[in-house]
Amino acid sequence: MRAFRSLIGYLNRGLRVLLVQPCSTWGRATEEHVKREWNDLTQRGIHIAGSSRLRSPFRLDGTPVWSKISHLAKITVPSLFLKKELFTQDQPDIVVSLHENFDSLYKATELAKFYEIPSVALLQLPTHYENAKRRSNIMRAYELWYSMTLDKKLQKSSRMFFKKFGFGLVESRQRELLKNFNSIIAVSRAIPIDMGEKWIPRVKSLDPGVSLDPYDVSLINNLNSKVHVREDYIIFGGRPIPEKGIVEGLLAFKNILRHHKKMKLVIHGFLEESSVMNINRICKKLELTYKVRITGYIPRDELFRSYAKARLMIYPSHMDSFSYTVLEALCLGLPVVAYRIPALELYYNDIEGIYLVDELDLESFSNKAIELLEKESNPVGMPKIRNWDDIIDEEVSLVEKTLEY
Repeated sequence: MRAFRSLIGYLNRGLRVLLVQPCSTWGRATEEHVKREWNDLTQRGIHIAGSSRLRSPFRLDGTPVWSKISHLAKITVPSLFLKKELFTQDQPDIVVSLHENFDSLYKATELAKFYEIPSVALLQLPTHYENAKRRSNIMRAYELWYSMTLDKKLQKSSRMFFKKFGFGLVESRQRELLKNFNSIIAVSRAIPIDMGEKWIPRVKSLDPGVSLDPYDVSLINNLNSKVHVREDYIIFGGRPIPEKGIVEGLLAFKNILRHHKKMKLVIHGFLEESSVMNINRICKKLELTYKVRITGYIPRDELFRSYAKARLMIYPSHMDSFSYTVLEALCLGLPVVAYRIPALELYYNDIEGIYLVDELDLESFSNKAIELLEKESNPVGMPKIRNWDDIIDEEVSLVEKTLEY
């Protein structure tokens, strides 16, 4: 979504946009689905210039082991496993990677070399984590996930081996690729902080480079004027995945229930069927089956209404750059308990209504949530919302400056 915002912003400022779609954005989409997306982008004025995909023998077949093998193979020897196609004879002036993942960085690097032009990387998350404790906490979140979703010890140890090896390999490859770019832009000051001190002077931060759409602001203002009654449920903020702390969230909710037995936990957001099954499995182990509701994807107006009626949001995320979710919650008067990570400390620590505790300190996390629920109301401050036009103007200016060097 953030990349799409850049594409449309470039178009609106008179830039000709040629899109090369990297491998990772295909996911499990069919050729027909991708062609429909390309047709939509073309109608908006974006020219489809090429793509890259895993060669057919190595495309994901849905099994966890094969998916990991294909992913690691692609990162180790991309020239062998990635099939590249260019559909255009146009000569671009500059290449911009609109994502920090390996596929986007690799493809941008290759295009910059091929056309002999400068390159820019736009980071939405850190490419790597320099702080060993931060990296360890992310791995610990995965250990919790595997311990709750797998029964056999060999399965757990093999999955963690793949995860640690893969995580380290990806970080190493992405760090090396990033050195090839003429300019690096980040959507948050927290990104270079997580990447390490030597990257801080190299990365230009938009501070922040994300915001709410005018439509979202309108929805929020409307709900704030109409909804004044909170109901007995808690929102799990963010995608319910290991690095966003889904297991820690469920464990904390289990502690909360001992003091607030009527409370329920609501989990929003798209999930594949296998993930829903795993979360249900965890809920069964924790005896939370009838206390947790997974809604799947719901429209923005329904999502915001859910936030506006909830008592609390728990947000035990280990990875973030700014957090739309926290911004939306606070704008809707919903207090948030979260981990003390750079993104939240930098942008929300001084705002009333958000409470930060150390990562994986579930006792302090649960106690703070219990304390807030015992009050009839909790004051919540309104965060500053930056104008999207200002953000894109600054981003385009940084891209154009790279062309001048």
